[in-house]
Amino acid sequence: MQERDFKAEIEAARNDPAQLRKIADAIQATGGSRLLVIRAIQLARAADTGPHPLGKASAELGLPRPTGLPLYRYKLAPGMFERMEKKLSSGLPSDWQRPSLAPAFVLWAADWFRRSYQPTFPK
Repeated sequence: MQERDFKAEIEAARNDPAQLRKIADAIQATGGSRLLVIRAIQLARAADTGPHPLGKASAELGLPRPTGLPLYRYKLAPGMFERMEKKLSSGLPSDWQRPSLAPAFVLWAADWFRRSYQPTFPK
């Protein structure tokens, strides 16, 4: 049986707190190094509390932190859709070229499509 390389797994999941916690649990379940468990937990906490990886505008809007999924796969919390729509439309003339709002727009557009799209199939 091949032994898992927990150090490499921790490094690969560096910005994914959920995955880091799973790795810490696996290390503990196999009786692995307590130092590796502590390292994985420390990195998970840092990923949870550090600056928002999508930028300040995304943090101010309360956008979810990335977990490795494409942006369009995230589902917005109740009220988030309306708050984002208001922010995106209120600054439209001045903010249309702000790349910092790009993640918010992608999340809003994906959620709008999910809410509003009604497929019509030709017979």
